[in-house]
Amino acid sequence: MTRASGRRLRSVPARRTEDQELTGILNEMPDLEVLCRTGWHRWALDEVMPGESWPDVVRAWPQRRGVFRIEEPCVKCGLAWRITDTLAGGTMDPFAVSRIVYDREWVTIPQGYKRGKRRIRQELYRRRGADDTAAQLERAAARTAADEEAAAPAAPVLKFSGAS
Repeated sequence: MTRASGRRLRSVPARRTEDQELTGILNEMPDLEVLCRTGWHRWALDEVMPGESWPDVVRAWPQRRGVFRIEEPCVKCGLAWRITDTLAGGTMDPFAVSRIVYDREWVTIPQGYKRGKRRIRQELYRRRGADDTAAQLERAAARTAADEEAAAPAAPVLKFSGAS
């Protein structure tokens, strides 16, 4: 392409759209991180029943005035930790404010990008692929049919008593 003056115009490479950039960022994320971003983190202490001992991955440090700082990792991705302070004397407060700290390997999505759960879920479904989804749907439908067949009541058997 040339101008009227005879000089050639430089071609300017097309700018990447925001969606293309976000797709590139999502492609770099580990699968477990994508999985955690589609739902919620599963914290180690959330799965401990009363009377059970805490998992070995949970850490606690004494602070001032009998307060303990508890750090527990996400058992799903292992890239995030929930940090909570207890009340004085080490009493757990169900309404205590906690904060989340992410590992250096956690992929950050810059502000301004559409990073809602729906967009992250699209990435998860893209990774699963249509073939895998179809196969899993087939397996789930077969299990459902088998469960319904096993749960179906047997035909009643009529018994007569007395003289005929």
